[in-house]
Amino acid sequence: MKTEFAYTVYHVNHIRLLALERTGGDTDDEKMAAKDYQSMMSNLPRHDPSIRNTFGSETRTLAESIEDKNRNLKQMNDRKLQRKLGCAERLFKLGYYIEVASVDLPTGQEAVTATTSVNERWWLIDSKVVRPQNEPWRSTDSYDIVKRFHEYFFKLPLGFVDLKEKAYAESLV
Repeated sequence: MKTEFAYTVYHVNHIRLLALERTGGDTDDEKMAAKDYQSMMSNLPRHDPSIRNTFGSETRTLAESIEDKNRNLKQMNDRKLQRKLGCAERLFKLGYYIEVASVDLPTGQEAVTATTSVNERWWLIDSKVVRPQNEPWRSTDSYDIVKRFHEYFFKLPLGFVDLKEKAYAESLV
C-alpha cells in the first residue's frame, strides 16, 4: 500500500541554473531558464527613478511626494513578486526543480523545518514523517516550492505564496 504524504518539497536546482547562467545555455529553453533564474534571484527594482522627477519639486508638497513614493513602492513590490512567481513557474515546468522529499506533517512550515538541517543533515535522520528522494544536497529555503496535495506554494522569506492565486497565503499552508 502506497502512503500519500501531505507535502512534497521541491528544491530549485541552483547548481544547474548557475552553470546555465554562466554559459548562457545551448538551447532556447536553457537560455530562457538562465534568464528566468537571474530574474527570479534579483531584487531589482529597488527604487523607481521616476520618483525623483516629482519628489521635493515645486509642484508637489513633501507629503504628496512621500505618498507617491509609498504607492510606487507597493506597485514595485507587487511587480517584483509577480515576476518572481512567473519565473519560478516556468523553471518548474522546464524541470529545474528537483523533488527532494515527501513529508507527512500538519503544515507547510513544519515540512520546511523538517527538510532543513540544523546540527545534522535532515535527509540522514531516520523519520517516519519525512521520506527523502533524489539525494537532496541542501536544506529547504527561499525560492523552493512546497506542494500540498494538488496546490503549489512558493517559499519566500515572508511566507508562502500560492502559485495559483499569485498572492501570499493568508492561512496555514
